[in-house]
Amino acid sequence: FIIISLIFLTSIYIINQYDFYADRFLSLYLSCLLILLEFSNIIIGYLAKYLRAHKSEPFYAISVLMGILYFGIISLLNFKYFKIDIIIILLNIVSWFVIVPLAIFIFKKFKLNYYEDTSYE
Repeated sequence: FIIISLIFLTSIYIINQYDFYADRFLSLYLSCLLILLEFSNIIIGYLAKYLRAHKSEPFYAISVLMGILYFGIISLLNFKYFKIDIIIILLNIVSWFVIVPLAIFIFKKFKLNYYEDTSYE
């Protein structure tokens, strides 16, 4: 992910140096924000895969919540009234300050309960 992201950001930087292509691609700043947003999804994905290995699916609620929040942000703050910058920043805020902490909380709670149930005394 890191190598591909760096290649992508380097190519965006090079493309934005030419005026002909500058208006067809996002700026380097917005591209970094989108990569940061994707990184939060990767963290959640790894936590969910670990829990799926234990035949449990507690991240289903997070997936639904994420879909509702993202759809709400994108549809309520549509592109007519707000720039793409604000929408991407709000998606990052929701992801990093709501979804990721909730995912970590559920992961820790499940892991604690799972290992308490399987310990032999």
